[in-house]
Amino acid sequence: MATKKQDELKDVKEELKEYMKEEIDKEVSNAIKGAEKKLIRHKNLVIIRKNIVIIVLLLLIGFGLYYLYKDNYFDKFIKPEKTVNVNVIESKKEIESESIESKEEIEKEEYVRYINPFKISEISEYVKYFYAGDLSDEVKLYFALSNLDSDKIIMEDDLNYIDEEDLKEVYEDLFMDDFVPKSFKYGETSIKYLENKNMFIVKGKLNKDTNIKKEIINVKINEETINVTTIEGIVYKKKLFNIVDKTEIKKFSNDSLVKYKDKLNVMEYEFDKESGKLVSVEALN
Repeated sequence: MATKKQDELKDVKEELKEYMKEEIDKEVSNAIKGAEKKLIRHKNLVIIRKNIVIIVLLLLIGFGLYYLYKDNYFDKFIKPEKTVNVNVIESKKEIESESIESKEEIEKEEYVRYINPFKISEISEYVKYFYAGDLSDEVKLYFALSNLDSDKIIMEDDLNYIDEEDLKEVYEDLFMDDFVPKSFKYGETSIKYLENKNMFIVKGKLNKDTNIKKEIINVKINEETINVTTIEGIVYKKKLFNIVDKTEIKKFSNDSLVKYKDKLNVMEYEFDKESGKLVSVEALN
């Protein structure tokens, strides 16, 4: 009897242990689950907080960039596109064109001194020969006398005396070839060479006036020579004439001769580059 009760008691104990174990396991499991839920909630809160912070930072950065953009802060980092202003370009072209033209005019003016000594009167008998390109000895003597200083001409009564050496000196400054003394005409005045006296005699006064106007239109610099091209015409009483045939071109008001190029005389003077002396002349029309 006692043994049976002990067995029953033992069974009850075992059942009680089993029950307590199950209850403990349930409590532990519930506690773990609760802890896990708390941990998950905590993690979620941390993530949410981080996301909120990131969003706030992005918003702040966005607002900052927007206000910097409004203040044109980024313009200094951006290469501006080149804009084409047609008016500016045209003005620049005009200025450059004017500069080129001015430069050309200045360069042409520098060579005026080359052609200035070769002035001839339109009434000279040599004018038609010279403007045909004929540079004869008489024509050269004419130009030498044109450039002779007046104090080199000795005046005595109605006669003018010119020393041969004085005229030779001027001649050799102007021309490449040797001086050949001979009688010639200066306008309507005869110049007689006296070989035995080594002098020239002039009867009457010398008239060095000329109405021939010259304008340089081109200068070509070569290796050994300089070629100067001119347009030339007679300007008399506000009228313009061809030098050779004396054809009247128009009334003249001191404008450029270039527009009348086809009707006037176009000449090319060739100078020695080193000495600046005249080598030849050529009629181009």
